[in-house]
Amino acid sequence: MVDLPEPWSRFTAFLPFQLHEYFDGAGAPHYLVGEVSPGADLGGDFVSGVEVTHWNGEPMAHKVKRLGRMTAGSNHQARCRRALESLTQRILKYGLPPDEDFVFLSYLGKRGPTDIKLPWLVREAPLPGQSAASSATTTGLNEHSIQLQRLRKELFCPDRVLQEQKISELREQNSPSATWSLLERTLQTDSLYPESLSFRVVETPSGTFGYLHIANFMVSDVDGFVREVERIVRMLPQTGLIIDVRGNPGGAIPAGERILQFFTSARIEPEPVSLRCTDFTRKLSESGEGWAPWRPSLRLGVVTGELFSQGFPLTPVEQANSTGQIYKGPVVLVCDALSYSATDFFIAGFKDHNIGKLIGVDSQTGAGGASMYWHQKLVSDWHDVPGSPLKPLARGAAMRVALLRSTRVGVKRGLPVEGLGAEIDIRYRYTRDDVLHGNVDLMNRAGQVLVSGA
Repeated sequence: MVDLPEPWSRFTAFLPFQLHEYFDGAGAPHYLVGEVSPGADLGGDFVSGVEVTHWNGEPMAHKVKRLGRMTAGSNHQARCRRALESLTQRILKYGLPPDEDFVFLSYLGKRGPTDIKLPWLVREAPLPGQSAASSATTTGLNEHSIQLQRLRKELFCPDRVLQEQKISELREQNSPSATWSLLERTLQTDSLYPESLSFRVVETPSGTFGYLHIANFMVSDVDGFVREVERIVRMLPQTGLIIDVRGNPGGAIPAGERILQFFTSARIEPEPVSLRCTDFTRKLSESGEGWAPWRPSLRLGVVTGELFSQGFPLTPVEQANSTGQIYKGPVVLVCDALSYSATDFFIAGFKDHNIGKLIGVDSQTGAGGASMYWHQKLVSDWHDVPGSPLKPLARGAAMRVALLRSTRVGVKRGLPVEGLGAEIDIRYRYTRDDVLHGNVDLMNRAGQVLVSGA
């Protein structure tokens, strides 16, 4: 992934609403307006819940597919998901600006088909930062999606942003009593990692279950994150648990792999990762002790012609099994094609250890199961190497590469996660009620799976 330089890196283009896709009984896609930014006066009856039929005169389904062919992603469904996002929000650091200054939308209003013209809005101030997720070697994420998550919270949940900032400040100040006082005022429905975790109890026709949403694994304190997940899981009903990682772009790989142990009595085997055997990676392995595990096989691989080095886990085995199972009820995992990178590790581990069923709103996960590395970090590591081909990029541009690829364990042992992702067990398509009423049908379907296993 490439980060564009100045001035694009400082700008975000957006329309003050979100679009959501759902399918009718015949399998035809529809596109509804979801959240609208508070205070945005779009005029007429263009409100949450109306259906958009055309974008600049082009049928919506065709627009999404066409834009998907020009959008980066590991598979077709990931490209279409990202294309739908980019229709209304674009972080210009990571992609091209809109072709037009404004858009014409056709939609079904209260009095029938009508049109609206909306200008693209641009914000110049940079989005708020966040601590890097663990070390560079153990990080796997789509940073573009992380920035989109923050942008959506600022546009559609400004009060939530202020609360999360307050909780984060209290946590960083080591003020647990003050933090808990704040949480008690919201009946403990927030976590100590509000940007990453949320939870609640859901009522379905199949019963009452716990729900844990993991928005990302972007945490610098992996130990604290794991403890917080443990606390939440112990609080939730033990009758069944729905874990939701839809749209999770990744973060700290050990943060995901270490919480797998909470849901199974099996011993967790973290996914091993390996490097391509090249002269470059061999030299890289000589540059620091962090690369020591791969060094011997890289030295031999360059000679013997092996394509990849031996694989070694990024999560220590003892940490992946330090607590063991704390949740004895059934568990299901909900994902989509935007569940990516470190989340691919988590999903693959969930499958490989037979923890529960995988419900997918797409037929594939994001298929980015690799550890990423920053170009500027490689430049720094190699600054004393004579003849280094790596040079700093101009005007604040940046680039990240998938350096370490992961492979499966268990019955899928040796298959790569990168490029393939994890196979789902149960395919699900969003309904209109899902879009308008908080994924109600999806939760009901997950409840059915928890009770019947199918």
